[in-house]
Amino acid sequence: MAALLPVRLARAGRRGAGVRRTAAVLLGGGRMALIAVTSPGGAPGVTTVCLAAAFTWPDPVLLAECDPSGGGVLPGYFAGQQPYRIGVAEVAMTAARDLEAARVQLAEEAVPLDGDARRRLLLPGVADPRQALQIKGSWPQIAQVLTTAGRDVIADVGALGVESVPYAILTAADAVVLVLRPTVRFVAMAGPRIEALSRGALAATPHFLLLIGEGPYPAAEVSRTLGGTPILGTVPMLPKAAHILSDGAAGRTRWAGRLQMSSLLRTVGNLGAQLRERLDSASEEQPAAAVGVVPPASFGAGPDLHPGPAAGADSGGGRR
Repeated sequence: MAALLPVRLARAGRRGAGVRRTAAVLLGGGRMALIAVTSPGGAPGVTTVCLAAAFTWPDPVLLAECDPSGGGVLPGYFAGQQPYRIGVAEVAMTAARDLEAARVQLAEEAVPLDGDARRRLLLPGVADPRQALQIKGSWPQIAQVLTTAGRDVIADVGALGVESVPYAILTAADAVVLVLRPTVRFVAMAGPRIEALSRGALAATPHFLLLIGEGPYPAAEVSRTLGGTPILGTVPMLPKAAHILSDGAAGRTRWAGRLQMSSLLRTVGNLGAQLRERLDSASEEQPAAAVGVVPPASFGAGPDLHPGPAAGADSGGGRR
């Protein structure tokens, strides 16, 4: 049952997401899109969103776990039943010697999310956070491999605000999506991160907010408080579906869980297709940013935010 779940979800994404198939349009520089997905912290559900996006993406896609704190898909969604072959650490070591060999390694050894079709692949993250220290200087090479992977890439870079954030992935990205909940706590954490994303080498990269669940503030007010950052959309809080994606609850899927999963895939799939079309139809081509640039001073420091009085407690109410 667990072994079949990835294929079933990929099929469900194609049937139930209502996603219009878009042409695989190359972006500036002859490469596919690289979308970096991150958060201000507080576990709002980045990995869950990334997995749902990978299952419903309109074109061939690679989900790359670039979170220095460690990968969560193999022990979580796959519940440890998928053997580890290669991950971002192995690709980094190969890329240090030979970029082309790293591209071949990635194409041949990445974990399929859809069985033999291999349109939806996973590059697992580090198994031990200590590995992240060993490859800290290799993120520019990893970014080069990802931007020439021959397919769109969704990069889960984890939470902004730690020293080990893979800035080379952010600077190589065609878009950065910040996942948060529409509450005072998350908006306050997001403020300095948005400010840092809006300057230096990251200033030219489009960035969007993706809201999870309902909160005391509407999307328009969250956007206004965060400097007018555009809202990509809102994903409903669906704990049963999140449990399946984050912890591999395949055997415990019941009717309510299937309904929530269908809703999650449909919502994320539509938002993913809209984002891909935005990138495809950009009015002006911008040259790809150089990877390996000096990061902004600090994601932990920034101007004070004034989100207004709280209109209630944090409405997170779910695990992811």
